[in-house]
Amino acid sequence: MLRKVLLFTLLFISFLGYTQDNINQLKKQLNSASNDNQKSELLLKICNQYFKNKKSIDSVFRYTKQLENIAIKTDDNNLLAIAYDKTNRAHYLAGHHDLAIKFGGKAIKLYEEEKLLIASAIVKRTMGFTYQAIYNN
Repeated sequence: MLRKVLLFTLLFISFLGYTQDNINQLKKQLNSASNDNQKSELLLKICNQYFKNKKSIDSVFRYTKQLENIAIKTDDNNLLAIAYDKTNRAHYLAGHHDLAIKFGGKAIKLYEEEKLLIASAIVKRTMGFTYQAIYNN
């Protein structure tokens, strides 16, 4: 039994180290990215790594804001919806329920304008979790 616990602990620690190394590598790639498409792809990967890690969720906001700025600059409503979606999820995980609702609503509106109904439904699910958290407290 002790062996299993020790093995699990070592695997868990190595996974966290790998995830942080992966985030650092993605950040280096982001610094050398030359165009908005590369930057937006790397920003999405960085956000997803933070969500997988479930640590330092507050760090996600810096990258979703950069993603939002690229989407506005390139007039890409799909990317803007994704940025709002990621911001919504980060606010939900951080316990900022009012902001989660605000950004979730923006994401849903854009997803529905783009006829991306599955993506809209996923945001609505997160919004449901947010409302549940508000009313259960």
